Amino acid sequence: MPRPSNRLAYLHRQYRDATASVRERTRRHVATTWTSLPDYKDNSVEHFANRSSRLVAVGAITTGTLTAAFIESVVRDRTGNARRATIDTARLASLRKNIDPVEVYMRPGRQVWWELSKGVDYLTAVDRGLTRALTLTSTDLQLAKIDAGSQAIQAQPEIVAYERVTGPTPCELCQEAAGTLYKSDELMELHDNCSCDLVPVFGEPQFTDATDYGSAPTTENDELGRVLATLP
Repeated sequence: MPRPSNRLAYLHRQYRDATASVRERTRRHVATTWTSLPDYKDNSVEHFANRSSRLVAVGAITTGTLTAAFIESVVRDRTGNARRATIDTARLASLRKNIDPVEVYMRPGRQVWWELSKGVDYLTAVDRGLTRALTLTSTDLQLAKIDAGSQAIQAQPEIVAYERVTGPTPCELCQEAAGTLYKSDELMELHDNCSCDLVPVFGEPQFTDATDYGSAPTTENDELGRVLATLP
């Protein structure tokens, strides 16, 4: 059992590892679906889009459920009491604005077609399509994490803010934004393949690199809202 002073770090580590496992498993299933296609013509791409959107929906709901449970466990550990982590999981499978998830997962196939039209060789085009599919997958799971975290945090009046804490393999953007504090009703920005976590704050930051409220540089994406970098 960890010492009380290390309890938050322990809970966060357990949560981080669990959500990372969901992400890797979902990406692996999406990749297997992609590489097992007989070709990348319309019918095959439609099959991929339908199956992958369902796979990612499951991963998104699982990620959201884990996130809400983490927030609840932190509040209970800190205060001895917490409201039940009830969130709207149905919306987690479709958080992009004004677009159906199946349409989103048609994009890797269109990527292949576009690459081929530019004279790229077939295997390279297929590989770039896979990269696009995995980026979409990671981004959608992060959207679910942020949305579920926001729902859970706003349901706990003891939480005054939350801190952006990097995931297991942070990029330069994540490292630059690490420690940013957000008001409890403010959505954290994301970017391609982001895996940052939302860690509750109860009056003062628990991590030494905390900065000001919402200080990370942002831009607007038509589909995803406020982001740290422009997404495809």
